[in-house]
Amino acid sequence: GYTDIITEPMDLSTMRDKVDAFAYRDVDDLRRDFELMIRNCLTFNERSTIFYRVAAKLQETGGALFRQAAREL
Repeated sequence: GYTDIITEPMDLSTMRDKVDAFAYRDVDDLRRDFELMIRNCLTFNERSTIFYRVAAKLQETGGALFRQAAREL
């Protein structure tokens, strides 16, 4: 099921590998992958699941961190 619904998977492990390989040109590239990961999780999981609730919280917290990083850079 997952790949039938999610056409562009993203996860923290892949993001970490990309950071280690210097594959991100800037913070916006990293933010886009983060948002993709969150969007995938919210799309695949039902609202009543812990996965959905954690993704929603990460979206809120991560968004604030990326906004702060953008201001500081």
